[in-house]
Amino acid sequence: EVSSIHISSWMNRLLVERLQRKSADVARLLDDSQGDWESTCYWMIARYFGGKTNGFAFEMLAKLTPQKILARIKDNPFRVESMLMGQSRLLEGEFNDNYPQSLQKEYAYQQKAYQLQPMDGHLWKFFRLRPASFPTIRISQLACLISHSENLFSHLLETTDVKDLRKLFNINSSPYWQNHYRFDQESDNISKNVGKTFIDLLIINAWVPLLFVYGDRHGDDMKKDQAFNILSQIQAENNHITRLWQSAGLKAENAAQSQAQIQLYNEYCKAHRCLDCPIGYQLLKTNK
Repeated sequence: EVSSIHISSWMNRLLVERLQRKSADVARLLDDSQGDWESTCYWMIARYFGGKTNGFAFEMLAKLTPQKILARIKDNPFRVESMLMGQSRLLEGEFNDNYPQSLQKEYAYQQKAYQLQPMDGHLWKFFRLRPASFPTIRISQLACLISHSENLFSHLLETTDVKDLRKLFNINSSPYWQNHYRFDQESDNISKNVGKTFIDLLIINAWVPLLFVYGDRHGDDMKKDQAFNILSQIQAENNHITRLWQSAGLKAENAAQSQAQIQLYNEYCKAHRCLDCPIGYQLLKTNK
């Protein structure tokens, strides 16, 4: 009952709202880093490695493991993983496997050498997570990203094509995790590559808001347009909200549209703000 032009115009505004809402997280991290974009990028990406369940824990891990220290050892993936695992407190206790034992020894040296303060290990949650999303796996993958990238924020700024962005985030865990999900618990041999869906969500939720805020802070409309363009190149998200809209006859064709749908559902539909929504207002007016 509402024209497609009316809907399209409102969706464009909703996408901007969505990015502005996410900008608050970027602004907070940017303040914490005293304006350091590389550190902010590292923290933001780390946060989304944890998803909704372990996002806060990953942010704490990143903040307690300075990027400048990691840069000194980035050429050695084992040492990077040792530092992150040790800082997470997931290396505490006694292990039977040689790999966690080796990580423990390396971290003991690192902790003294760099005067590292680990986080609270009780923050980590494994319950109701798919094994592929366990903190152990995600930390190993984050270590791989750090080891294979230098000045990540600068590289991302120069990358405009989604295919090239995916290549930057196309990482795997260390070999030990190919047949483990937790230390000392062997499992079937399965590749722990991050996967396209995870990469796309990382780009949507971490990189695009960073790029949008960077463009806004520097008065660079081209960077803001680039953020919108990236979303238009990514397949629409498939979740309960987008499926609800599809059942109502509004199918998202790309991530820009699915992000707008999420904003509409969360901020207007759930809050019963129909009169603040041009679609809702139009329907109510027509029915009246």
